[in-house]
Amino acid sequence: MREAVLGGYDTKLVKFHPQDKEADEPILALVYIATPQNPTYLGPASEEDIAAQIIVSSGRSGHNIEYLLRLADFMRYFCPKVEDEHLFSIEEALISILPCLCQAEDPLVEV
Repeated sequence: MREAVLGGYDTKLVKFHPQDKEADEPILALVYIATPQNPTYLGPASEEDIAAQIIVSSGRSGHNIEYLLRLADFMRYFCPKVEDEHLFSIEEALISILPCLCQAEDPLVEV
């Protein structure tokens, strides 16, 4: 919905070839690709910069932090043989930034 309403994305219908040997034919998948016309387009960036943008971004469907963490969990659980270094590097960068944002004056646990 976000991609269709806000614009700034190219949509492509692509053939997806599952690794499952039982799949006889590729599955058609709709892919959204951000373009420079998108007001939140970051362009080529480090994993740390991408994570920082994710932390401050949200939409009608929720916060982008949750989206990233759920996507990484999905990939680990349902696609364990796929090593998406880019995705997992962004996840790692995001997790490393989060404690810096969650500092409280009164700790939840006494030391």
